[in-house]
Amino acid sequence: MEKFEKDLLSKNIGITGDETIEELAMKVNEVDLMEHKLGVCTLIITHLELTYCYNIGAYTYIIALSKEFPPRSPDHIATSLNKQKEYNMEVSIRQIREVHIETFLFFLKKIDENCYVELVKRYEEITKKLDRKETLTQWRNVAIIIAVIILLYNLVKVY
Repeated sequence: MEKFEKDLLSKNIGITGDETIEELAMKVNEVDLMEHKLGVCTLIITHLELTYCYNIGAYTYIIALSKEFPPRSPDHIATSLNKQKEYNMEVSIRQIREVHIETFLFFLKKIDENCYVELVKRYEEITKKLDRKETLTQWRNVAIIIAVIILLYNLVKVY
């Protein structure tokens, strides 16, 4: 086992569930290498997804889009949600779920800008792959429907 792997294992970077989101973001700085920081970020993101969204991958597009739409401060988020409530506008469950990841990304960007940028790059790559997969699936479905229609037409034509 290499030295940096031993260093990573010697640091107990666990999540108890009692931490605030800012404390979770601080755990990223407990490791030195970028790969390890990204691993800790992935662990934290998975924890947030399972705690608040109940499915893994729910935050993928939010993280990828945070390059275009930078994360807002927790105070700004709370203010905007309160304004929505003041004007009797409904606050969606999606907005409430996104508060947690946006808060984590805000603190991560504040604590370690390089890790934040690298994390966003990785999630952009993931979303591109997911988009390509979805496009291929749609075209496959269209091709299957066309093939079935042609087959049915030929069967009806024969009889």
